[in-house]
Amino acid sequence: MSEKTEKLYQYRPEGYVVISDKKETVPLFCPVCEFAMISSDDRNSYVSYQCCYDCELRWAQSMRKSWLDGWRPELCEIEKERKRKRKIPPSFHF
Repeated sequence: MSEKTEKLYQYRPEGYVVISDKKETVPLFCPVCEFAMISSDDRNSYVSYQCCYDCELRWAQSMRKSWLDGWRPELCEIEKERKRKRKIPPSFHF
C-alpha cells in the first residue's frame, strides 16, 4: 500500500500553479497577495489555508469549501487588495 503524500498548491498571480509536497515551513511572502508573512496569525493561516491571515479573513474563510477545493480570487481582486495593503504602514513586533 502506498502512502498518500499531501500536496501544497501555490497559485501564482502570473497564472501558474506550483505543486509540491506539503512541508511545515512557512514562506516569507503570502502566495496569494505576496506581502510579508510576519505574525503567528500568518503562520497559522498558512498551515490551514496556504495564505496570510489577511487573505484568510478576506477570502478563505468566507469561501472555505471552494478555497480548499482550489478556488482563488481573480487577479484584479488580488491587485485591489495589494493596493489597499500598500497604503497601510507595516508594523513589526520584536
